[in-house]
Amino acid sequence: MSANGCFDIFLDPRDGQNYNIVTIGEQTWFAENLNHETGNSFCFNDDVNNCNMYGRMYDWQTALIACPTGWHLPGDEEWKTLEMYLGMSQSEADDIDYRGTDEGMKLKSTTGWQNNGNGTDAVGFKGLPGGWGLSDGSAGGLTRYGFWWTSTEKNAEKTWARFTHYEHDDLNRTFPNKWNSYSVRCIKDN
Repeated sequence: MSANGCFDIFLDPRDGQNYNIVTIGEQTWFAENLNHETGNSFCFNDDVNNCNMYGRMYDWQTALIACPTGWHLPGDEEWKTLEMYLGMSQSEADDIDYRGTDEGMKLKSTTGWQNNGNGTDAVGFKGLPGGWGLSDGSAGGLTRYGFWWTSTEKNAEKTWARFTHYEHDDLNRTFPNKWNSYSVRCIKDN
């Protein structure tokens, strides 16, 4: 968002899609999930309307290279910077599982979450509940969970990720299997 409260726009030259972008503290983020079609990406339930609303789902290897030039998949430390800007302490940001108080609510969109589990979208992140995909081809959590990859590995099979849930105001730091599929938020290169 710019100083006048309007979102700035980034035009992805690869496919001509426009993305709202927002500056939060010293970081500039996509204010919506990436929807660039690549191999190993898909629409939830193979429904293009879900891609248009929630963006595409990517496995981790694909997520690493999915953002356009000048942007990248944020690392775990970049997510922590965002979380601390929203009010988490360093020790909370370094912890796992649900952490903080209302940082998830500040990132969640004001509509679209199951059972009115909407957020305040306090910083223009507009986090939507795009769900998840598993390696067996199943998918779930649409309207209940918003999952986002980080670029930071935990070990050979797992990587750090973030998610929030319609029943939680806080934000979860977890380490799922790399072969799952989640949403991608791009952050601007420094």
